[in-house]
Amino acid sequence: MIARLVRLLRLGAGVAVLSVLLSRPASAMEIRGGTVTVGPGEIVADDLYASGPTVTVQGTVDGDLVVAAGTLRIVGTVTGDVLAVAGSLEVSGTVGGSVRAAAGRIAVSGSVDRDLVAAASTVTLTASGRIGRDAILTASRTAVVGEVGRDLVVGAGDLVVGGHVRRHLVAEVQDLTIQSGATVDGTITYRSPQAARVEPGATLTGPVQALTPNTAITPLRRGLETALMLLRRFLGLVVLGLLFVWLFPEPVRRGLGLLRDRPLPSLGLGLLVAVLGPVVALLLGLVGLVTGGWWLGLLAFGLYILGLLLGYLLGAIFLGSRLLRPFGPRPPLWLALLLGLLILMILTLVPYADVIITVLVGLLGLGALLQVIWAGGRSPASAAPDR
Repeated sequence: MIARLVRLLRLGAGVAVLSVLLSRPASAMEIRGGTVTVGPGEIVADDLYASGPTVTVQGTVDGDLVVAAGTLRIVGTVTGDVLAVAGSLEVSGTVGGSVRAAAGRIAVSGSVDRDLVAAASTVTLTASGRIGRDAILTASRTAVVGEVGRDLVVGAGDLVVGGHVRRHLVAEVQDLTIQSGATVDGTITYRSPQAARVEPGATLTGPVQALTPNTAITPLRRGLETALMLLRRFLGLVVLGLLFVWLFPEPVRRGLGLLRDRPLPSLGLGLLVAVLGPVVALLLGLVGLVTGGWWLGLLAFGLYILGLLLGYLLGAIFLGSRLLRPFGPRPPLWLALLLGLLILMILTLVPYADVIITVLVGLLGLGALLQVIWAGGRSPASAAPDR
């Protein structure tokens, strides 16, 4: 049961975002970029797709909210679901549906009427926070001081329960603390290297079952480690990718045009540079040791790594933009980035596909990026910008 829930946690957010992105017509959404604010009293009578350094909802989104941002704050109301990738997510207002999110930090002090499915470094449900149904969480540290309407399923380093869990608590953690004043109405099932600390004043209605600690890597632990690894990778790539498309939107579109019109030359050039790049960096480093410019090798190697990363991001944007074509001729770059990275992250869960997919996408993007740089940001004569 636990392993199945973890697999759902690992894949659920990605699949949910994909299903939303691919199941709605282009007219059934509003798209905003940059610093996005839904002001007090403002009503967005549609699904809202937003990306930028900060996204703040003070008014009402009458539909779903899909966000990729540095910081997402929900102070007002979202009547549908929230699907988010963010550095920080704060919910102090009301969400009528479920919240599915990957973030560095998640804090809920408002109300989520359905489920909270989250992967983060820290997750906090404050005393005023309420989850209407299930909370399925993976984090380094989790604190649940508010109310969970049904089951609380957690994989964490440390778990502190100080609120009201109205059904079962299932956890695999390093440390479990049930504070005074906490209430768990159902069964508590946990696995931990040490006994749970139950403070005087805690109300436990059902039985407490401590599973035998297992030093081997359990399915839950393996799933959590994989989920956290993918989360860190995904968040890092999203932040870098957003900066990339924000600072260089037209060169990115020209690179997409090259990938559309000249994929094989892009792949060949990317392969050539990927092979020769470390050699050139090493030679520059050796020359620098003799001439006093020792930093030349480090600079060349740093530019090489940056080129590989940006090439991978360009390939991800291209993948996302192709899939979004049926919804409009010129999809937003940030939306294509998010969709492409989600698909690539999910595909890397397929055995042996991780290295192959990463290398292929990176080489294609690197080759196209180098052609754009060589042309000075203009499209080569045989390729037009992606429109």
